[in-house]
Amino acid sequence: MFQLFQPIVDWFHPMWDQVPQFLGNHSPWHR
Repeated sequence: MFQLFQPIVDWFHPMWDQVPQFLGNHSPWHR
């Protein structure tokens, strides 16, 4: 089951890394 989601996770991961930069200093990731 997890093997099915692994390509999806790998595809979303670069975008997820840019989420804090996208939201800026107001995001909870930026502490």
